[in-house]
Parts: sequence; C-alpha cells; structure tokens
Amino acid sequence: MSKKLFFIIAPVLILLFGATVFRLGLPAKFMELTGLGRRIQGPISLEYWGLSENFDLSAIMFEDFKSIYPDASIKYDQKSYKSLSEYKEFILSRFAENTAADIVLVHATWIPEIIKYLVPSGNITADELSNSFFKTASDTCVTGGSVFCVPPLYDGLTLVYNKDAFNRESIKSPPKTWEEFKQDAERLTKRDLSGKIYFAGAAMGLSTNISFAPDILGLMLAQSSVKIPENLDEKAAADALSFYTSFYTTSKVWGETEQDSIKEFSQGKVAMIFAPSWTLLDIITRSPLLNFGTAPVPQVPVEGSNGLTDKNWSSYWVFVVSRNSANPKVAWDFIKFATSREQELNQYKAQEKYRPFGQIYSLNELREDISKNEILKPYIDGSETATTHLIADQSGNDPFSNSIKSAITRVAKGGSAGSAMAEVKSQIESLLAPKK
Repeated sequence: MSKKLFFIIAPVLILLFGATVFRLGLPAKFMELTGLGRRIQGPISLEYWGLSENFDLSAIMFEDFKSIYPDASIKYDQKSYKSLSEYKEFILSRFAENTAADIVLVHATWIPEIIKYLVPSGNITADELSNSFFKTASDTCVTGGSVFCVPPLYDGLTLVYNKDAFNRESIKSPPKTWEEFKQDAERLTKRDLSGKIYFAGAAMGLSTNISFAPDILGLMLAQSSVKIPENLDEKAAADALSFYTSFYTTSKVWGETEQDSIKEFSQGKVAMIFAPSWTLLDIITRSPLLNFGTAPVPQVPVEGSNGLTDKNWSSYWVFVVSRNSANPKVAWDFIKFATSREQELNQYKAQEKYRPFGQIYSLNELREDISKNEILKPYIDGSETATTHLIADQSGNDPFSNSIKSAITRVAKGGSAGSAMAEVKSQIESLLAPKK
C-alpha cells in the first residue's frame, strides 16, 4: 500500500481501533442509551473489510463490543491495494457476487452505485442520523427514508497557508474571496532573474502536479450553483474552469516544473494550497517546524447583495452493511457502537498520544470540542454547507476525477473552457448511464 493511500485511510481505521486503550467498560448504561445489547442466540461471527497498515489494537475494540454481545466475534480483514480504484473494483465485484464482508468501509460517493447491495439500518432512523451527524451525511446516507451508511469521521477541503510567507508580505489575514485569493497569490509569488518561480503563491491552475485539483474545481462549481453533470455545459461552469486555469495561464503563480503541491508546501515552496485534514499529518511529519495555518475556503460574492456564498467541499468514508450478511442487525449495532459519543471522544484522546491531532468527529454534539483546535476548526465549520461528488480526487472514482483533470490540462494548454466542460458533461453522463 502506498504512503499516500495509508494517510487517506489510516485515520478511519485508527478511529475504530486505536483509541480503545481508554476503555469505558461499556456497562449497562451505554446499552440503555444506545439501544444495543439485545440478547442473541448462539455464536455470531462478523467480518469487517477496510484499509490500514496498523490494526494491532483492533482486538481491544472487538473485546469491548463483546461486553454488549458476549457471543459475537469480529474478524478484521485488511485489504491492501496500490490504489483506491483497485479497492473499489474489488468491493464492487464482491458485492455483485454476494460474497462481501458483513461490514465494509466505502467512500461516501459510492453509495448510489452500491445501494442495491446494502441492508439499511434498523437501529438508526433518518431523523436520528440527520440530528446526530453533519449535513452531508444525511444527504449521502438516507435514501427512501432509510439509513444505508454512517460516517465514522468527517473530512473536506480547506485553505492551508504558510504563515511566514504571509508575514513577509504583511498580509494580515487569509483571503475571504477568490478575487482576494488571486491578488494574494500574485503578491506572494517570487521569481528569479530568469523569471522562473522559486516560491509559488498558490498551487492552482494545473492538475498534473496539484493534489485535489478536481475537488478545488468542484468547490468552485458548487459556489457557482453548477450541478454536476446537468449544468456543466453552461457558462458558469466554463467560467469556473477558466478562472481556475488562469492561475497558470495569466497570473502564473504556479508552473509545470513544480513538484506535487503537498510536497511543495511541506518544503516551504508554496504559500497556499487546498487540502483535507489527513494531508496535514503528512505535512507535519515531513516538516514539523513549518509555520502554517488553515482558514475557510474563499467564497463568491452573492449577486445583488454584499454577502458571500457559504458553500464547501467534503470527501469522507462511511460504514455499510452488505445484503449477504447473515447478521445485519448485529453488524449495524457494531457500527452504532463504533460511532457513539464515548468512542469518538476516546478515540481522539488516544490518537493525540502519538500524533498532533485526532480525526474530525462526525457527531454534531462534538463540534464545539473539535472547534477548539484552530487547525481543524475550518473543516468542521464548513461541514454543514459542504457538498461532494464522484469527481472527488483520491476517492477511488478515477474515471470521474480524470475527466476533470483532462479538462483542466486542455484549457491550460489553450483550449476552450466551454468545449472542455461540455466534454466532461458527456463523459460523466456516459459513466453514470445504466450498464446494459
């Protein structure tokens, strides 16, 4: 498994397994509050599939669950793949063959494609999910009034900036609008006598060396009220793509010779990037002394008013129960247990023992707790107005994200933004069309 893939998935599995060193004892009070622990007859065996490089503490979590279901046992099966797209292909094939595990970790954007293979929850109602978790979870997990998935954590896109670079240019605060962002990026960019960039103002404009380029453009499309794929052939979509590529074509704050944006930022070579929270752990590991901060993503002025849009971008993983499970009720009870308030709090505390911060809580009642961390605050603040789509980068949906990347490259090389987005619409509609 690649290092990048580990940083994407590890927080999800650590959430399940790494924090249970702070054991609660899980007494009758917990079972009373959650509605779990109804007696089962005979031994029950559950299988769980996920991705991780460190699951040594998984047995502790499973033993805690046994205090609710004494006759239940859980087998964790690590699936190791070079890419998330390979993992998705494996999951889809096993779902189709009715040979999937009881509990499976999947990306939120896969739900429409796999919902026919899933068993809805019998212990979590749609209202309960809506009240308990961030808004996007309800949009993703509830279909026909039934709950088909639950997120163990939240993640999304936010602005990450180099504080020292801002201080050098006397920029007092991160940009609030895209126009301010562009002005700051141009101001922060530094070139040598030959005109070559040696310090980039922002990782924007291309796709080949910018992590999460499809997510950034997806965010811009959402802020312009562009529905994917319905409105991709309209002017607003073309304008968003043109604006994105202008950071390379006209503002020239980023170039083709730069390395990957996350690596460049960790080396102190770019002032601003957009990234999910799990990449920050990678950045801190590479450069523990780097002085950086996070801020809400820039927004677009609302026409006819002095206000700004409030739209954000999310990308996260969820638990599902496969239809071939012999014990779907117990599987769902385990998911409810794993995403309980007590578990999320303890998991965060455990993770803080060996890394700068834990995962972002998925429960609304813990929003205030996570907001105390200034690095994570912009993520959770944006969760209530976030959207997501299959175009999300590093989500296993390569054909969708690659269509966006190709459009960016095409326009960066001088092509028409309108025709590029029209082609993306055609490609996505074809990918979404029912298979014959």
